[in-house]
Amino acid sequence: MNEKLESQTQMESVEVIVDTDEEDTLRTISTFVLVIGICISIFSFVTLSFITVEYPNSEFSSLTEKKYVFNPSGFIISICILMGSILLSSFLKVISNISISLKELNSNK
Repeated sequence: MNEKLESQTQMESVEVIVDTDEEDTLRTISTFVLVIGICISIFSFVTLSFITVEYPNSEFSSLTEKKYVFNPSGFIISICILMGSILLSSFLKVISNISISLKELNSNK
């Protein structure tokens, strides 16, 4: 009886090491997607949200005056890029966590 108890205790204390190389790669890709998405959204915000428009100085003058004007469609595009990169990054991290959990469950059987 005592030997059976010891063997159960030893089996419970054994921790199974799960290989997570693929999941680590997926997390790295997720971080890369997030960083690149943030950079692209900042770049698109600066370039698409503020555009230059030329206005004539007067009716009889050929000189024009350039002004920066806020473009709401450029702002929406940059927000969509940012949200898309956040969603894709989160999705990849969830897939990675699910994969790790499934590997742990399968190794405990």
